[in-house]
Amino acid sequence: MRGYKTNSGIEHTEDVGVSPNGEKRVVTFDLLRQPFSILRVEPTATMAEISEAFEDASRDGLAPESELSAARQAIINPRLRLAAELAALLDTPAGEAKAVYSALRSGASSNDLRRVADRLSPLSRCNLLTHIAAHHPADADLLVALVDAHSSMAAETLAPTIERVRKAAGSVSPSLDALSAGLHDLIARHSKAVFEGFLTIQSAAAPVYACTTRVLASPNPDRIEALDSIIRAYGQFIGPELSRYEERVKAACDSLRTQPTKAYAVASIAEAVRSWHVLGASLMELEAHKGRDDKRARELFAEVRSLAVDLANDHQQYDSGLSLTKAALEAFSALPRAAEQLKEDFSLLEERAAAAGVEPLKKWIDDLGGDLVILADDLQAHGFGDRSIRETKELFDLFLRAIDATQSTKASDLPWILARGLAIRLNNEGKAPRAALALTTGLLQRTEASSVSTEMLNQLRGDQRTIERNLLEEKLMEHIKANRVSDALAVISNLLNDYKSPEERDLLRGVEAGLQKKRTAQITRWVVFGVIGAIILIANLGDKSSPPPSTYAQRPVPSSPSYQPPSVQGDYRSPPATTPPSAHSAEEVMPEVGYGQKFSRGNIRYCLYQEERMRSIKSSLSINEDIDAFNKLVNDWNLRCSNYKYLESDMAAVTAELSEKKPKLEKDGKQIVAGWPSRSVPVPGNTYIPPPSPQSDTAPVLWSPTPPEQQAEITLDLLRIEDAVRVQNRLRELGYFRFQGLANGTWGAQSRRALRAFKLANGLTSDDVLDSMAAGRLFSASAVRAEAKTQLGGAQTTVETAYPAPYGATLNPLNRADAVRIHAKFRELALYKGKDDTVWSGASRVALTKFKTKYGLGQDDVWDAATEQRLFSLVPDRPAENPRDAFSAAVAGTWVTDIRACPGGEGGTDAVPISITAVRAEAGGGGCEFGDMNGAGATWTVKAVCSFNGKSWTANINLTRAGELLTWSSERGLVQYRRCGS
Repeated sequence: MRGYKTNSGIEHTEDVGVSPNGEKRVVTFDLLRQPFSILRVEPTATMAEISEAFEDASRDGLAPESELSAARQAIINPRLRLAAELAALLDTPAGEAKAVYSALRSGASSNDLRRVADRLSPLSRCNLLTHIAAHHPADADLLVALVDAHSSMAAETLAPTIERVRKAAGSVSPSLDALSAGLHDLIARHSKAVFEGFLTIQSAAAPVYACTTRVLASPNPDRIEALDSIIRAYGQFIGPELSRYEERVKAACDSLRTQPTKAYAVASIAEAVRSWHVLGASLMELEAHKGRDDKRARELFAEVRSLAVDLANDHQQYDSGLSLTKAALEAFSALPRAAEQLKEDFSLLEERAAAAGVEPLKKWIDDLGGDLVILADDLQAHGFGDRSIRETKELFDLFLRAIDATQSTKASDLPWILARGLAIRLNNEGKAPRAALALTTGLLQRTEASSVSTEMLNQLRGDQRTIERNLLEEKLMEHIKANRVSDALAVISNLLNDYKSPEERDLLRGVEAGLQKKRTAQITRWVVFGVIGAIILIANLGDKSSPPPSTYAQRPVPSSPSYQPPSVQGDYRSPPATTPPSAHSAEEVMPEVGYGQKFSRGNIRYCLYQEERMRSIKSSLSINEDIDAFNKLVNDWNLRCSNYKYLESDMAAVTAELSEKKPKLEKDGKQIVAGWPSRSVPVPGNTYIPPPSPQSDTAPVLWSPTPPEQQAEITLDLLRIEDAVRVQNRLRELGYFRFQGLANGTWGAQSRRALRAFKLANGLTSDDVLDSMAAGRLFSASAVRAEAKTQLGGAQTTVETAYPAPYGATLNPLNRADAVRIHAKFRELALYKGKDDTVWSGASRVALTKFKTKYGLGQDDVWDAATEQRLFSLVPDRPAENPRDAFSAAVAGTWVTDIRACPGGEGGTDAVPISITAVRAEAGGGGCEFGDMNGAGATWTVKAVCSFNGKSWTANINLTRAGELLTWSSERGLVQYRRCGS
């Protein structure tokens, strides 16, 4: 407080504080410093009373002469008087107003003053609450009270009071419009003044956020309008600090893009984003309530998300991307679209990071190859755990690291899948069931301390029981061969505890009965060997999904979608058993249409035989009608044979029959073709059907697309980033989009090639247009997946299809030439700084969002006719105070003498593009550095130092632009250029 003595002995104080940037500040709203209070007169005072009060105040030294004069002028000047009246306790009775002023002068506490404010009328309450806030840091209660007071003020209700006061003072009353404007200005003053009591910017964040959430919890239009005024003032108050955080984020992002492994830069970005959020949360909440995004938050979100995606896609820095996405998700959850995108990013990044953590384990298992002897010996001798040695120890350590990397992620089962697959190999290929049992038992012991899914736990338990049963069955055979009847009976008793199938139990009880009757060794041997072939369940360990183990294997449906962990390939399903077939009828039994049925041997025989017939037919197809008939045959096969369960022994038996039957089945195929209508009725071959793509040897799939009437209606627009990401993810799931990073919605050459490959493989047109038929097929269960050998083609193998422009527009930014033109205009307006003008990327969408937001076209990144029309109608700003900016706005860009030389152009010309910026021009290895420049609008003179082929010279360059033409003249001649993108 700074004080001075008046000649009347009264000490007067002027409030001085420290602003957030460290400078001294004077409180701008003070009831004791408003004109009526300084002169100590009532608002109803007449001109004579005001003059007398001025003389008394001057004589008593109540304030400096200049301040007293200003106060008198504010009261007697009709233009200033309304503001002075509204800033006083105008709607409070004179006696009560004097008591309030007396309390203020005596230094009453803020709590006492707030209790007084609760009793006052709306205008006086607003003024007193603002006075308190300007002198003391406001809490949420005070801010909410001020919002409520502001929302209850109205010009109509205050007009009678003003009219009464003016009549008593002998002055003319203001109009209702003038009074409304005065109240609006007063609220703006209040909103700014409430932040003068805070000593730091950060200290204002919590009370403002609490006030915002409380008001929004029970909103009405008047309260929202009052809150909006305070939040706007708050935004100005915190603006410099937000800019500081944004600059930190931008600098760290630029640093990370050049050095992606700088972990401290990630931490710096995350910290700056969180700090930004602490201050900016109130701004985002209010904008979200209005159904829109805060502009600064949207731009910062786009910057951070773009970096996270780049780190993951281009540099495989999944952990860094994950950290940034987590920080962004915490900070920008109030942005509806942002939150949705970030949650998807976080899930994918978490999955990628987890998969990367499993890669060493996968590589180690892959490198084992077929040499499992040492590993099997170590497992049998020392188990799988802390006592493991040599190879088993390496495996165990890698397994533990993989578990740590995937803990609590979608890929948490991945280490277990890999280790379980190795156990299957040990049992099936290595013929080492005891080693497989040791590995499986060790895995089960680790489940107690790790998060593993119930499904995986059940599979491991099922594997353990299956191996134990196999070993018991081996012992049973050994005991029977050695005529150890008692031992054999003990094993049977053990097996009966686990066998659940009635058929299995009946068979075992038959063997048990034969042994118990103590028949001769010859009869006993006959009983055993006649039955044991039927009761040995599996020689190999099967991939059972849940206990108890079934004697049925499950044929997968090739086209059905399933979860495949990223970056891990391979089928962990064990091969079928090779139990010798027993005598059965050779009859084929056509199965019913359906999925998941238990097939008899006759059903299996029909499916395998019919498949062989179709294979022979496929090689002889020649005309379109034959292909149509073949497709119907394949469709019927798919409906009956694409998914079923079977006994391993039945499958082995029919597979063994197949080789002998091939000649007859080929003959059957020819007879089927001979009966087709095309062989007897001539048909014109005027309908083209694409050639078939290579199919699996086990599951034929239709070549032609699903008829439109059978497709789900799917509407997708690749200009919408959500749709583009969705299509990219689906293409990757099907094996066509072979890119291990995050899908980012940038629809470039790779995405086009992937879509074209998908359409070719699925019998659609050979272009890269996502039409309704392609979209329907892409997201259908019958979509044909890419095979490993599918060639997607190089970057220049095909011509890209031109996408049509949105309704009413002439350009589509997904087309290279259109993208170049749009980017050029964005560069001219200083909105786009990306490196690639030919691809519509994340940076392009950020520029579009900025443009649309600035010109009131929405806050999205959707290209439409209105946006196109507005963009190309604009002339760049040319601020006179910054000639270099004006120069850049007029002539910066890429220019050519032959339009074919533009980036993305057709080529075939020797012309070289020239790139002009605010400081330099470059072309063909040479360039000019710009110095002093003079001009305005489209005409400029520039002094430059130019160099080419090791020689340098000074040039005086004249540049004149006329529309999309640029004339460059200097001492060396004149050249006329055309702007790329025009």
